Amino acid sequence: IGALIIFLFVVSFIVPESVSSNIRELNYSTSPPTSFSHIFSPLTILTRLPVEIGDSDRNRNRSWRGKNTIYILAVIYFIYRISQAAQNEIINLYTKYKFDWTSLENGYFLSLQAFTRFIALIVLLPLLRLIRSRYQSSYARSLDIWTMRGGLIMEIIGFILFAIAAKPFWFYFACVINSLATITSPAMRSLFTTYVLPTQAGQILGAISVIESVGSILSPLWMNKLYNQGVNYGIEEIVFWANAGIFMASLALGSLIL
Repeated sequence: IGALIIFLFVVSFIVPESVSSNIRELNYSTSPPTSFSHIFSPLTILTRLPVEIGDSDRNRNRSWRGKNTIYILAVIYFIYRISQAAQNEIINLYTKYKFDWTSLENGYFLSLQAFTRFIALIVLLPLLRLIRSRYQSSYARSLDIWTMRGGLIMEIIGFILFAIAAKPFWFYFACVINSLATITSPAMRSLFTTYVLPTQAGQILGAISVIESVGSILSPLWMNKLYNQGVNYGIEEIVFWANAGIFMASLALGSLIL
């Protein structure tokens, strides 16, 4: 809370305004009235055709999946967010019910999860970035696509292992596999920026923020409801099977990305 207060103070009173007062007044006078639909206005960038780097991209944009690449990528990212936001909350409830875990065991689990993600981000991801930097843009984009697909596959395997784990050891093992999939999000963010002009990078990142926010709101709603129903019917692991299923759908969509 203290850090948030300091952040708000710095942003409100210390960080200078980057837009002049004249431009701000012009924006206020010409902007439409605030409405519910206006909240989702950053998503309009998703209607743009992907940028063309070469002849292969020009041919790609003639096909249906080529024209809708950014849309498809947005759907995949939305699915990713509605699964991730409430994941630890469900795991905490599940392990207490299934394995009689206390806060100590859950602490070990979260530590293993954080450590695995740390390794993935400081070792695996920089290695992929190093490979990416040695190739031209089209090859770099291809590497990001395969990184995304690999991350989605690890999500599927991880959730299946969560569902079938009969002992805590296998649940920890599933945690490692699932946590390595953290490379999916940076790869997808990079992909978003390669499909738009450099001057539109801020717009596409704004659209990503909207997707993240909506996904974070919806994730606890459906996952908690499904887990509750699963416990009532004696199939509490159904929430993991459901997540594996939606990531299979994401992987199918990911195969359409060009």
